[in-house]
Amino acid sequence: MVRPCTAAEVAKLVKEAGAGGDVVEVVGGGTKGGWGLPSGTDAVTLSTSGLDQTFGHASADQTAVVGAGMRLGELQGRLSVKGQWLAVDPPDPTGGATLGGVFSADDAGPRRMRYGTMRDLVIGATFVLADGTVAHTGGKVIKNVAGFDLAKLLCGSLGTLAVVTELVVRLHPLPEASRTLRCAAPAGQVPELAFALARCPAEASAVEWMDGELYVRVEGGAAGLQKRVDQLAATLGAMLEADGTGRRAVDPVSGRDETALWDAVASARRPSRPPLSCRVVTRPRQFSDFHHWATVAADEAGAGLSVTSDPCIGVHDVRFTGPLDPALDALARLRRSLAGIGGTAVVRAVPRSVEGAVVWGPPPAAAAVMATVKRALDPGSTFAPGRFSPWW
Repeated sequence: MVRPCTAAEVAKLVKEAGAGGDVVEVVGGGTKGGWGLPSGTDAVTLSTSGLDQTFGHASADQTAVVGAGMRLGELQGRLSVKGQWLAVDPPDPTGGATLGGVFSADDAGPRRMRYGTMRDLVIGATFVLADGTVAHTGGKVIKNVAGFDLAKLLCGSLGTLAVVTELVVRLHPLPEASRTLRCAAPAGQVPELAFALARCPAEASAVEWMDGELYVRVEGGAAGLQKRVDQLAATLGAMLEADGTGRRAVDPVSGRDETALWDAVASARRPSRPPLSCRVVTRPRQFSDFHHWATVAADEAGAGLSVTSDPCIGVHDVRFTGPLDPALDALARLRRSLAGIGGTAVVRAVPRSVEGAVVWGPPPAAAAVMATVKRALDPGSTFAPGRFSPWW
């Protein structure tokens, strides 16, 4: 393992590795080691943890320049002094994930509904290409339209295109208060509830469905919070009564109970092995079909099942529990059903015995374009060449 502390040191190491034909694996906090396929035991591991000294906070502009190796928990602590934060909440209870790692994985939590993901919050980046070139994209102001936005290309690339050394991020004010509405919601009714919540002007920060319950988080200024809570509760209540099954309670949760509730959601969202953890993406309106197919697939394969969903976005985390073979059978059955609606299912915590085709599933329509981008930015396949195998 090598641990450079500056972009110049990264450039020197990468250039030497490329010249010697070595493969480079980039790691941050090590919290996403099971995402994608490893490049083998002979790879040089480049840790970005030494790139944690850069920090410049322009609180008036609500932006910050941050080293890619800084831990997300430390960054949030520094920003909170000025009443601001980077509005991402990946399911990482320790705060040990690095900013660069969260960006390279485009990891996000329930608040993606209101704030988006790192792809939306990064406005500039410094990175090192495979030939040792130190490049920059974007700038330090939010309204920047200069040139091609390479940051969006790097976001979610899992370290296969470049080594990100520094990021410029847009910030948001810290919420003064928070409240969560909780109610029972059968899977068949969830799409209509999600559609109504997405259109409600009170604007929820997060909507999650887990174990037959719907959680709606409301955050913001303390003065106007209760009015927004009441408006969202009325929207939920009207929808629940309209299904003809009778009135159901919409309960507000706050304080420690609210924290515990969202900690449970994060735990369910966190990829782990075993069991087999998968990220499924559908259109929001397809939630009922997806949930039915996942249930049938698990039952027919003899696997256990747990589902946690963001029904307003269409992002679902699925765990098939039990022995690996039934879990893999359930995944294959689910994929066959999803193929008809354009949905995808990707394994997020990869058992070492599983092949790449099982991890990634059928290649997307853009696979050829992605392969072309990889060859253009990393012609020698220096960075994690097998990460997305067999797609490219």
